[in-house]
Amino acid sequence: DLHTFGSDVTGEPTHPTVISISYGTQYIGLCPAASVARFAADVEKMAGMGITVVISSGDDGSGHYSRQGVNAGKLSPSYPASIPHAVAVGSTYWAQGTSGAEQATTSFGSGGGFSYDFDAPSYQKDATAAYLGSVPNLPTLEYAKTGRGSPDVSALGEQFAVWQQPGGIVTACVGGTSASAP
Repeated sequence: DLHTFGSDVTGEPTHPTVISISYGTQYIGLCPAASVARFAADVEKMAGMGITVVISSGDDGSGHYSRQGVNAGKLSPSYPASIPHAVAVGSTYWAQGTSGAEQATTSFGSGGGFSYDFDAPSYQKDATAAYLGSVPNLPTLEYAKTGRGSPDVSALGEQFAVWQQPGGIVTACVGGTSASAP
């Protein structure tokens, strides 16, 4: 579980410099508030220890319909990717072939939005206000206008070369933010 993981990492004298987590939920309230706060505190402590925590942003878009249920008219990004001291990673793919320009994923909903669990950190507030002020068609569903925005970055997560047995390296139509932050 996340509590044990967080305690194990922060309690050890030696640790990795980067941790990648490919796990999450976009269902509001699935995790108790105390558990959300506890793991967020562990991730903040990891950041203070020099550990970069990257977390996939989820494959359910903005999360109105999540794999765990419907969010009653609300849009919500994935937790734990929405933790302010983590780097939330969305998904892209190469527009042509296997190199060059990338664009947003189209075969699944790379997760993102504004968190109900965490307020926007100071470094995001101006950019978020500018973004929300420039978008002509904001969602009609409710979203956390002052919440922490995610993802922070995006990486290849769809239509890329993978190793398959048998057959060697092939371009397969696989994808998910788990590929972006393995």
